[in-house]
Amino acid sequence: MKSKLSHSCIMLLTVLAVALSACTAKGARTQPRSYVPTIPQISVADATARVANQTSVTYDFGWSHGTQIEYNAADGTNYLWYPGNKVILKAKWKIESVDGSTKICYLYGDNTYNPATKETGGKWECALFHNQTVMQVDRKEGDVFGLSKTAAAPHILARDAVKNYVPNKLPLTIPYLTDGKSPIEHLQDDFAKLPKP
Repeated sequence: MKSKLSHSCIMLLTVLAVALSACTAKGARTQPRSYVPTIPQISVADATARVANQTSVTYDFGWSHGTQIEYNAADGTNYLWYPGNKVILKAKWKIESVDGSTKICYLYGDNTYNPATKETGGKWECALFHNQTVMQVDRKEGDVFGLSKTAAAPHILARDAVKNYVPNKLPLTIPYLTDGKSPIEHLQDDFAKLPKP
C-alpha cells in the first residue's frame, strides 16, 4: 500500500534539502573528517622555562592514568608520583624540536612499565609539548611535594585525587580555583589529613 505525502510535507523536505545544500555551496569552507585543530607552537626555550623546577598535576579525566603529580628538576631529572605506586619513579626529561614541533621527552628506567601504553622503559618517549600541557590542571614552582627527596611515595596516590578540584571537561584556565584554592593547594590540604606511614 502506497502512502501519499502531503503538500506541506513535500514543501518542508524541499526547504530542508535547499538549506542543507547551501551548507556546501561553492566557496563554502568545509572541514575534512580528519580535521585536527592547529596547535600553537612554543619554542624549546619557552617550553623548558615552563617545565624546569616545576611541580605539575595532570589529570586525564578518566581515560587511563588519572591524577599524576611530577616534579621536573632544572637538571633534567623527573620525579613522577603515579597512582597506585609505592615509589616515586625517577626519570630524565628534555625538550626538543622534532620536525618543527616542540616535544617533551622522558626516559624511564628499564624496570618501569606504562600501563596505558603497555610499554616498558629504557628508551626516550616523546610527545607534543602541547599534549602534556592540555592535561595539566595545575603547576607551581619548586618541588612542592618533596618528590626529589624520597624514593618512597608519601602515600598511595588515588587515580581521582584531583577530580573534585577541576571542571569535568577541558579546556581549563590555570590556576583553576575552587573555594579559593588551586588543585595543588587542595591536594596539600588533603594529604596533610592522611595518617603518616
